[in-house]
Amino acid sequence: MGQLLYLICNKNKKHKKGFLLGTGMLFPKLYTGTVKKIKKGKYGEEIKKFLEENPKGAINCNSEIVRCSKCGNLKEVLNLSMYVPRKNNKDTNDSYVSPWKLRGKYKKVKEYKHICPKCSTVMKKVKIKYNEFGEITEVEKLKCPKCDGFAEWDGEIALWD
Repeated sequence: MGQLLYLICNKNKKHKKGFLLGTGMLFPKLYTGTVKKIKKGKYGEEIKKFLEENPKGAINCNSEIVRCSKCGNLKEVLNLSMYVPRKNNKDTNDSYVSPWKLRGKYKKVKEYKHICPKCSTVMKKVKIKYNEFGEITEVEKLKCPKCDGFAEWDGEIALWD
């Protein structure tokens, strides 16, 4: 299940940006497609080398929002953190690794660094809190990238699959 949320500036309501978080039933296709792109070098040499050196390794393909600390640019990205199987994990022959399997059977070894396409600065993950059902309950208050207001979540989400 995916969730759509909007961040809206508190000073200028026209400064509004929507983000599609989650994947729904297309996750296996997204995961295998992302791994193919990584192996072709689309996401850089570091993550490509990780998969070459760790054939049983896994990638976090959950979507998230990142923000540039320099220019304020907001962007929806795939997380792309790198994981290796835990020692007791014998189940590593899947064509994709689901988010729940990643949490329980894999160990994170490296964060992927997203670079701002506008100013080439490393972007930071926007803090989002979820309840036990995976629904968004809180989003970090952010400086509006277009003015001196704040981009805030209006508290509403739309679900999609």
